[in-house]
Amino acid sequence: MNKKVLAIVAAAAVVVAGGAYLLKDNKVESSYSEGAIEVTHKLGTTVLNEAPKNVVVLDFGALDVLSEMDVNIVGLPKSGPLPEYLEEFSGEQYTNVGSVKEPDLEAINELNPDLIVMAGRMSDYYEEFSEIAPTVYVESDGADYINSFNKTATMFGDIFDKEEKATEIIEEVAQKVKEANAEIAKKDINASIIMVNGRNISTFGAKSRFALIHNELGIKAADENIDDSTHGQEVTFEYLVEKNPGYIFVIDRNSITGSKDITAQSIIENELTKQTDAYKNGNIVYLNSVNWYTVSGGYTSTLNMIEEVLSAVKA
Repeated sequence: MNKKVLAIVAAAAVVVAGGAYLLKDNKVESSYSEGAIEVTHKLGTTVLNEAPKNVVVLDFGALDVLSEMDVNIVGLPKSGPLPEYLEEFSGEQYTNVGSVKEPDLEAINELNPDLIVMAGRMSDYYEEFSEIAPTVYVESDGADYINSFNKTATMFGDIFDKEEKATEIIEEVAQKVKEANAEIAKKDINASIIMVNGRNISTFGAKSRFALIHNELGIKAADENIDDSTHGQEVTFEYLVEKNPGYIFVIDRNSITGSKDITAQSIIENELTKQTDAYKNGNIVYLNSVNWYTVSGGYTSTLNMIEEVLSAVKA
């Protein structure tokens, strides 16, 4: 088969605000006109003979992108409420295939899908999924968020024969980043990114899952020496007083996990935090946890995330 690289190659780039976001790692070779395509991803290579018509999606970020591309979804996890922009998928015509951590393999098998789209939380199930249907793995890399988004969108564009739509949404996100860059560049500001989990707080830096704020949007980190583990670096409120960030961006994990009797505001806004410039200047920003935590890597979620930060800086 005469192969050509169609999609995500190191030479391809989307230019934003004077920089280039490289589309790399994942690769789609050949085209359906030549009989099949090969999708190379982190967990292997998947061969598809035609554009999938019935798709099971096990990641909400991927679901958000595929929804914008008008791909036919037949099953998804329904273990919790969906954001308004994905609410249509709560309907009975979409089969519940478990949770984002524990799939219902029997339900997936009964759907006889043409493709299964999975993400990091289910990586251990890749072989089992592949026995049911061709399976591709997607990953949202917070430390390289926009590249990661572009890579996923481009891969989906090639898989579903929707290259023009993929380019359109990549350019729309790039323009939103450019808008935010221009506004943030006018100001000399720094920030701490804080997650509230129970009554504890953790901070996240420039290599973390929330690094879009620092790396692509250009807000300096109040602390450049953070231990960027998956769950962040647990800190105290004395730490916030010491670092004295100009902004504090808050993600409330409690609102996602169901601990709604403990609000992020009740934890964050205490006598110590009130000593920070962020509090004094009204710059404690409570981000939408669904966008940042549940649907990270999506299309609408990414636009919303950028707008949340942009609106906070403009205020």
